[in-house]
Amino acid sequence: MMSKNSGRGAAILAGGSSCRFGSDKAVIETREGPLIKWIADQLMDVFDEVIVIANDPERYDFLELPVYPDLLKGRGPLGGVHAGLVASSFRHTFFTACDMPFISIPLIRHMESVIIKSSPPALVACRDGFVEPFHGFYSRDLVSLIETFSGNEGGGIYAFLRTVSYLRVEQDRLLQFCPDGRIFKNINRMEDLSLLGDLACRSASISN
Repeated sequence: MMSKNSGRGAAILAGGSSCRFGSDKAVIETREGPLIKWIADQLMDVFDEVIVIANDPERYDFLELPVYPDLLKGRGPLGGVHAGLVASSFRHTFFTACDMPFISIPLIRHMESVIIKSSPPALVACRDGFVEPFHGFYSRDLVSLIETFSGNEGGGIYAFLRTVSYLRVEQDRLLQFCPDGRIFKNINRMEDLSLLGDLACRSASISN
C-alpha cells in the first residue's frame, strides 16, 4: 500500500442517469466487487480522505464512506464538484467519476507535485486537445466562483473551466504516465464493459 502522505482528499461523482447503460454503472459487478468500490479502494491507498457525491446516499452504504448530495441542484457534474469541495477536509481535492475506472496513480503523484509548487485553482489532464475534468484536482477556492457562475450564467464544467486560470497536464507529459490514454475511457454502454479486461465479471448490478 502506498503511503497516505498527500494531505489531500478525493471525491467520486456518482450522479448521472446511466440511461445509455441501462442500469446503475456505479454498481456494475467486477472481479473486485462493484465498480465504484474498486475505484474507491484505489483512491484510499493514496488519499487521506475519500468521499462520494450522490443524491441517493443510502445506495452507497456498502462503501462505508461519507456520501454527500449536491448543494446546487440541477447543475450536473459541476454541482458535484461544488458539493465535493464544500465537503472535503482539504484545500485541494482529486475528482473522478464512478464510471471511469482507469485511474493513474503515477499521474496523480505528478499532479500533486504541481499543486505543491503552484497551487492552481484546478489541474486537469489533457490529450489531443481534449480536457478530462475528472482526472483532476480542484481547489476549495473555486466554491464561491462556481456558485456565482451557476447563478449568473449556467453551463457545465467545461464552460466553467474556461472562466478560471486552470492548469493542464499536456499530452507529452501525460503520456509519460499513462501512454495508453485509458484514463479518458469511461463505461457508457454495455459493450464498454470489454474495456475492463480481466477485471470484468458480469454486467449485473447490485439490487437494492
